[in-house]
Amino acid sequence: AVVERILSIDGESGQNKLLHALVLGHLGQRADAMQVTESILQDAAPDSPQQRAASRMLGLFQMAENDWDAAAETFFQMYAVSPEKQAETLLLATEALIEKAQAYIDQNQPDAALQSLDDAQALYAPHSGQLELREQTRLQLLQAQILARYNRVDEAIEKLEAVVREQPKHEEARITLASLYAIENDWDALHEIIAPIQNAPQYADIALFFEGRYHFANGRIGSARTQFETALDQLPAGPNPLRPTLRFYQGACFDRLNRI
Repeated sequence: AVVERILSIDGESGQNKLLHALVLGHLGQRADAMQVTESILQDAAPDSPQQRAASRMLGLFQMAENDWDAAAETFFQMYAVSPEKQAETLLLATEALIEKAQAYIDQNQPDAALQSLDDAQALYAPHSGQLELREQTRLQLLQAQILARYNRVDEAIEKLEAVVREQPKHEEARITLASLYAIENDWDALHEIIAPIQNAPQYADIALFFEGRYHFANGRIGSARTQFETALDQLPAGPNPLRPTLRFYQGACFDRLNRI
């Protein structure tokens, strides 16, 4: 009854049209909802509250329809008419392209997913600043995750090494890169990449784990055991995804030492 009353309201004003579009969207009638929002955009003054609200709503409807490119374009056009809204509109366009990439991953099309993330990075190419750097880095990390997931480890390493060269203090990139070096048995590179984070308290456990892996691979089993046990002692109480792995390598150290 409430929905029917809302839909019966005079739809000539912009605010009422927005309300109609929202209700239609909730009812799953997105084609009708998008038609209403497009009519609002035709009539609304550029950079008006109604224009921005209708653009945002249209982009969200397009995302719900899996029309990622159209959504990204809709959000990006918000920036074209309202440059002061740059951060908001670029982030909305970025999220549309990330969702597009995820849809491609669900379809087992990694190259198409990587291209979508390249397209997202291109949004930031004309700009410079902390926002742009943060978002471009986030997109590069997502690309590295996709590459690693599809066993394209060399490409993932190359992507992460570029991030670390540009941002030496980016701990997440260093830790992910260390994991990939371990997969490739590149222990010297692993040892070098984790060195800067060894004194960071928030990363002490993972740094100790990788240092233990480095010693274990080089046959220094006593040193490896010390690193693993120190990491175990520093883990907070309760479940921790690192604990079983540390226990495994602690046991491997005991086994190797008993055979020496």
